[in-house]
Formats: sequence, C-alpha cells, structure tokens
Amino acid sequence: MPGGEGFPQQLIAIDPGSCSGWAMFCAGALSSCGVYKWRNDEELPTVALTPGAPGVVVVELPKVYPGEKRQVPANDLIQLAYRAGMLSQFVGGGAKPGLVTSGGKSQKINVVFPYEWKRQVPDSILYARIDRVLRPEERAVAEAAECAKSYRHNMLDAIGIGLVFLGRSLPGFVGSGIGKEG
Repeated sequence: MPGGEGFPQQLIAIDPGSCSGWAMFCAGALSSCGVYKWRNDEELPTVALTPGAPGVVVVELPKVYPGEKRQVPANDLIQLAYRAGMLSQFVGGGAKPGLVTSGGKSQKINVVFPYEWKRQVPDSILYARIDRVLRPEERAVAEAAECAKSYRHNMLDAIGIGLVFLGRSLPGFVGSGIGKEG
C-alpha cells in the first residue's frame, strides 16, 4: 500500500448516473467502492469525506462530443450533470457549490470529462486495464463490493477516475502508468 506521501488522505471519485459509481481512496489506495442507485433526490448515499481529514472529490461531468456516433439525449446529460453536482456537494460536505469543506479548509471539487480520463478506449479493454493497475488488496476490495453485475461498470469507472486523478495511471490506462506504484 502506498504511504501518504504525495497522495491526499482521502479521495472520493464519482461516476454519476441513475446508478452512480463511487470509489474511496485513502492515502492513494482503494479502500472502498460501490454503487448508489438513485431512488429520489432526497436520499443521498452514506459515503462521505471524514470530517477534519484533508480530502478531495473528483467527479465526472458529462460532455457532448460533436460528431460522436452515439449521441446521448440532451435531457439525460442534464440529469447526469445535476446528479454530479448533488453528489459532489453531499460527499464533500461543501458549504458552497464547487468547494469541499474539510478540517476548516475549503478545497475545490475537481471535475473531469470522460475523454480526460478514459480517452476512447472500449469498455471491455478499459476495465481489463483498470484491473491490471489495481494491487491485489485493492482488487479484493472491488470484488467484495456489493454491486449488481449490470451496474459494476459504474463502479469501475469511478475507480478508473480515481486512479488517473491520483496519477497511478495515464489517461486511457496506456503506457508507463500501468502498474505504477504510487
């Protein structure tokens, strides 16, 4: 497991959606992960930054890519963006939009677009690459997560977002970042 050197004490990565994936990293190592199935906007997940400990939230924000073969309906993107904001605000405990309040300090909530972390790598290849970057103890965390198989991709996306944000892999999980020890 990596030491705390160079890594935030806590990082929560979020892949928003009707079933949102999340991954918690402590000192650069995956410590827990799962999915949150939205029932309504009043019930939010229980995962959150530990009060008083420095923490970072990174959330994927949807984006329209002109010329893309498979266009996502605009209303779906609006709903995704709304959920991304709700989850960011909630897990970060932020007092203002865009800020995480932790230990009396405000930190910016980090936003990534899909292309910035996964490029255009097909899902099956991407998930195999994510698996190769995980250490055995982290792979055990991911395998133990209670998650329906049909929603597992959301959790894996959150793990991937966290790994790239932490610098443990390059975007798309290609090149020298694979297997890099933090």
